[in-house]
Amino acid sequence: MEFIKKNWKIILIVLLVLFGMNKCTVSCNRGTKINKQQIELVQKDSIIKAQSDSLKLFAIRWDENKKGQENYQNLAVGTKQELTDIIGDMKNTIETMTNKIRTLTDENNRLKKENKQLKDQLNGK
Repeated sequence: MEFIKKNWKIILIVLLVLFGMNKCTVSCNRGTKINKQQIELVQKDSIIKAQSDSLKLFAIRWDENKKGQENYQNLAVGTKQELTDIIGDMKNTIETMTNKIRTLTDENNRLKKENKQLKDQLNGK
């Protein structure tokens, strides 16, 4: 007890330094976390933009295939079997592209939600 009475000022200073260092540590970690989230946000933005471009490309191909299918249906050249095979191939291509578009749209929506959450975290919401 005598030791505490003699050195109370030093003990108080040590405690204040410890509390101050805690505040410093919390502040430094917050900055690091924000930097990591910003990097992740930029990466996810890039993925969203790339997938949006892919969706646009698939939409263009979709339109081209629809026009091509209409052209093949109107053709009077070739046997019935050839035309049936061509139309079947085009239907398969359209189905595949529809599935890809659906998958990319779902992934794009998921990434947009995740991007919004990261933006909200960065803004402190």
